[in-house]
Amino acid sequence: MTKDLSRVFTLAFAAILTTLAFTASAFAQFTITDLHNFGSTGDGIDPEVAPVMDSAGNLFGVTPLGGAHGDGVAYELSPSSTGWTYTNLYDFAGGTTGANLPNGSLIFDASGNLYGVSQFAGANNKGTVYELSPSSSGWTLTVLYSFAGGTTDGQAPSGSLLFDTAGNLYGTTTQGGANGSGTVFELSPSSSGWTEQVIYSFTGGADGANPSGNLLIDSAGRIYGTATLGGTIVSQACPFGCGTIFRLTNASGTWRFARLFNFQGKTGGSAPLAIAFDSAGNIYGSANAGGSGCTTNLGCGTIFKLTPPASGGPWKEKVLHAFNGQEGEYPTGVAFDSKGNLYGTCFGGASQNEGNVWELTPTTSGPWTFTSLFVFGKAGDGYEPNSGVIVDSKGNLYGTNSQGNSGGTVFELSPAAGEEQR
Repeated sequence: MTKDLSRVFTLAFAAILTTLAFTASAFAQFTITDLHNFGSTGDGIDPEVAPVMDSAGNLFGVTPLGGAHGDGVAYELSPSSTGWTYTNLYDFAGGTTGANLPNGSLIFDASGNLYGVSQFAGANNKGTVYELSPSSSGWTLTVLYSFAGGTTDGQAPSGSLLFDTAGNLYGTTTQGGANGSGTVFELSPSSSGWTEQVIYSFTGGADGANPSGNLLIDSAGRIYGTATLGGTIVSQACPFGCGTIFRLTNASGTWRFARLFNFQGKTGGSAPLAIAFDSAGNIYGSANAGGSGCTTNLGCGTIFKLTPPASGGPWKEKVLHAFNGQEGEYPTGVAFDSKGNLYGTCFGGASQNEGNVWELTPTTSGPWTFTSLFVFGKAGDGYEPNSGVIVDSKGNLYGTNSQGNSGGTVFELSPAAGEEQR
């Protein structure tokens, strides 16, 4: 595989579904600014993950392609009174001590180092976990772990990493493991380096297959994630399973797996990707397909809420929104603002059939209110946002378009006066 699983699914669904002529929906007042247009000589190409923001308001991200060696770049965008300054922090070079096709959003540690995964390169060309460390002479890459693949290890890591309070790193691989259906892994630091442990190998059956989204951790140290395929529901719309939500609990050094939810396809969505907690411990997320909003077999995707049961058993799903094409299709990413509103992107659909940025606002009773904030695909815009957005304290939204303006864009959506943090 040469792309992360979410990219593969969105492109596959887009190719299968019949193109529709969409009408524009109502928009809130947001202004778009392209902070950087990729594609110039030596620059990155095809950004597919949302950037992350440090405490100073700088944005950091990766592209899977481009750069001096064609293997992708890590970049920084820094704000000033005159605009945003783009810097290539690192040109990935592949090879046994490098990284190729960096995948998933970066994360910080307390010292300002960046961590991420690449789907290829490393000692076995099965992918890596890497660290980027700043110094006075630039940023230095260190491969923390090279995946081996096969039945004892994962390969092709995907999605963003996660730290626990002890400094251990967790992530997923879309392939490899005891059954070839992907793994969840833990990396533990020590004075002699990092040690990897596969804490779960997916079977490809009822538990799920091909985990590729982000992970969450709760106050008890339990790990939550999505399996894009697998589960018990197999249909024409989900020939390899509709996907699952899972939890891993560490009991005296042994990790125990639980399937929290089994997606149903047309009813509630399929191919779950990104997830987020609210303050009460409910899980919100995007299902890249399924749902009742489209008449096609595969569906246009949903935004869902999962509520834990009072005692035992599966979690209960509530579909907050089923996309219908006119409002977008193939949702990717979910992010809360301080008021409890949800934001994300759709890879396709909307009036230009090139994706949009949307908002879901809770109401005191009844369904959430859907608003399309910006439609991509107009002259000069990028298009096909593939990873959701992040939200700053002023209500500005930041994300990436994988296509447009030669090699994709990083954009900012700024609310008009009176719209901030509504």
